[in-house]
Amino acid sequence: MALHACDTATDDAIARAVRWSSPVVLAAPCCHHDLQGQLARTESPSPYGLVTRHGLLRERLVDVLTDALRASTLRIVGYRVDAIEFVSDEHTPRNLLLRAVHTGAPASVSDLAEHDELLRQWGLHPVLETMLAAEIAAARVR
Repeated sequence: MALHACDTATDDAIARAVRWSSPVVLAAPCCHHDLQGQLARTESPSPYGLVTRHGLLRERLVDVLTDALRASTLRIVGYRVDAIEFVSDEHTPRNLLLRAVHTGAPASVSDLAEHDELLRQWGLHPVLETMLAAEIAAARVR
């Protein structure tokens, strides 16, 4: 479980949970600085420049991309994942919970393709991908 683990601390917690074969992963991400910094140094794919030229909108979009990629990575390595609101946004805007249950189900070809395409289009290299490189590679050959 990771509650408001800042930036890549969420990724550390997820990676450890996967390596420990945790039956359940609960992660409530907080800051998303890693991919924010990457996106600031690259050009956004068309037509998303309309969004990313505005700092606040870019920040919110990258938060969503970061957590979508975390969920996708968990799916690839055999988890069923839900992204849910765990507390009302009147209390905190950081109210996303990634809830993952290990099923061992292999990743579908379409899940892998969507994941890879999102990374390619945005030119992103999430730290979770690096941390779980061996597990992701093994999942690709299942």
